[in-house]
Amino acid sequence: MKRWIIIIISILLAVGIGFGVFFGIKSCNDKDASNPNKTEYEISLISDSYAVGDTVVYRVLVCSDVQMERMVYVLNNGEEQTITCKAGESKDAKDTVGKGKYFIDTDTEVLDSTSMTAGYYTLVFYTYDAEGTRYAINADPVIFKLTVS
Repeated sequence: MKRWIIIIISILLAVGIGFGVFFGIKSCNDKDASNPNKTEYEISLISDSYAVGDTVVYRVLVCSDVQMERMVYVLNNGEEQTITCKAGESKDAKDTVGKGKYFIDTDTEVLDSTSMTAGYYTLVFYTYDAEGTRYAINADPVIFKLTVS
């Protein structure tokens, strides 16, 4: 009798471990709850410091499962400024980041700092989809410094 109880308990434990492993792997392969649209971005070319009058150069590349129509930037919590972008399916992009189905890319863009004063500046990028929903690209702003030349 004891032998049968040990066999039944062993079978139940093996089945429980099997289900645990199966659901553990499944949860790792499901979409990340914190990033359901698979939105990934890369902000490049921008430096930490410029002299007043220099051009601030940047590039923003975003890939997502949401098709973005346009991109804007906000400098020091000011007005939104529209950026000229290329957008489409990721398979047609020359560069991608992440695994999103669509991309939007600024290529190389510049900000003219001639009319700006010395100090620190924050730069935040947003995208909009066809319905007008706004998506914050970089939760932490890009910070750069302008110095007197």
